[in-house]
Amino acid sequence: SMPWGDDEVQLVCLTETIEMLGSPRIPITAPHDRTTISVDLKCPERAGVYESKWIFSYRNKTFGPMIWCSIEVSPREQFEVLD
Repeated sequence: SMPWGDDEVQLVCLTETIEMLGSPRIPITAPHDRTTISVDLKCPERAGVYESKWIFSYRNKTFGPMIWCSIEVSPREQFEVLD
């Protein structure tokens, strides 16, 4: 029923499989409005499929649906250096 922004609402990471770089900025958003939240992630070094999950928090109480993403890290190709 009230607008909210980054000083009141936080995006809490629930998993540690994908490293989140810094805290995402939550723009001030009016009730029933939509916004875009960007999250900078660092992919793991090892090949595999990884999933990260987040949820919103206001005054240490979570709300809203869980937000998630999954990524696939491809194996690095090994090259032989010839002199």
